[in-house]
Amino acid sequence: MTPTPITPPGGGAVTPTQHPGNSYVGSGICSGTAFTHTQSIFISYKGAKESTIANTWLPSAGADVSGLLCDVYVQYTDSLDQFSTSANDGSSCANAANTREMHVLDISGYNWGNSGFGYSGNINTSSTGFTRRWSQPGDTAEQFARFYTKCWFPLDDGTYNASIYNETVAAAVVRRIVEQIANGGVPYDALGGGAGGDLSPPIPKFSTNLIYI
Repeated sequence: MTPTPITPPGGGAVTPTQHPGNSYVGSGICSGTAFTHTQSIFISYKGAKESTIANTWLPSAGADVSGLLCDVYVQYTDSLDQFSTSANDGSSCANAANTREMHVLDISGYNWGNSGFGYSGNINTSSTGFTRRWSQPGDTAEQFARFYTKCWFPLDDGTYNASIYNETVAAAVVRRIVEQIANGGVPYDALGGGAGGDLSPPIPKFSTNLIYI
């Protein structure tokens, strides 16, 4: 996917206050420090049911809850790099570093010839998410990677059954899953105690605005 220019909030002419580390030379050379963010995610899943306890005076078995049991690997890299390009005015230089590529996800069901999830499969990053802009105060280089096992994503029966065969429904579920991972609070198994024993922390730097499926 070809990077497409984006206009940063504020825009306008380059000044040291707006774009720290960026030096603009009137002859047309625009250079400085750019902040770059890349991200990817990989999810393996299988359909599952979880037993519940009915809220009755005498404890009894409740209805089974359908959902997806997933292993999730999520990572991003933030870096500060020198960037230069030619620009013949301050406004062009102000936007010169700014670009974005969508984070494209694909669903691949195991031994499944239809659309949708099937009963197990993978959610793959087919194109890494990418943004770049001029650096700002507080920007730091960082590498982040986490692996969460046996993440539990419950679904109502209608959504679960439709997602098996329907690509549109499955894509909506994937977006919801990714947003939950970014926001945190996903039940998972941190210490081998089984699904739902722990809750994942939020990942605020993982951008759900880049997700395309």
